[in-house]
Amino acid sequence: DECSSNPCGSQGSCTNRLGSYECNCNTGYTFDGTTCSDYNECSASSNPCGSNSVCTNSVGSYICSCQNGYVRSGSSCVQDTDECSNSALNNCASDAVCTNHVGSFSCACKTGFVGNGVTCTDVNECEKSSCVTNAECINTPGSYHCQCLTGYVDINSLCADLNECGSPDTNTCADSAECTNTAGSYTCTCADGFEGDGFVCDQSKLCMPNNRVHLYCDIFMRSLSKPWG
Repeated sequence: DECSSNPCGSQGSCTNRLGSYECNCNTGYTFDGTTCSDYNECSASSNPCGSNSVCTNSVGSYICSCQNGYVRSGSSCVQDTDECSNSALNNCASDAVCTNHVGSFSCACKTGFVGNGVTCTDVNECEKSSCVTNAECINTPGSYHCQCLTGYVDINSLCADLNECGSPDTNTCADSAECTNTAGSYTCTCADGFEGDGFVCDQSKLCMPNNRVHLYCDIFMRSLSKPWG
């Protein structure tokens, strides 16, 4: 009885024949003339996976997987649709990045935004980011920038005081006023013989007869000091 030595192995059943034996192999196995051994379903002559797919043999079976760029649809592999190439095919937010995957896609918020990719909210960086002294933080969609306050100028990424009195283009003091620079601003003071707020200085009221103080009046391009009495 040749079957007494179990020649077919664990993957088949042995039937004794006169002077011989017969192996009935399990599915995925074949008789190699001696015993039941694994059958390579992925051999070129019997690839069961079809086109656009890759067949991987396993013990007693096989695995079909689609080639790159293809996705399984039923028993076939069809070309993958790039949902990210058309906004109508994905639900990513306008402030998100769409990444195509085989058979699917994913959404991720861009830098400066938070959310699940389908909904993205701008991060207000000005709540945590600190600008240099004498600058203000201005939040922008997905970012921010620092801007020097009025009266200050950017010098080597620092906000330095602007001397408005250094040029008539940067102050509005009257011609007959003295400009005094201050931190972030300036003041205007009318010169002796003039009155006003420094932006407008006038002599006329000082020379009125009822103004009984020493007055300085410009008459015929000369300055006269005369009390009214």
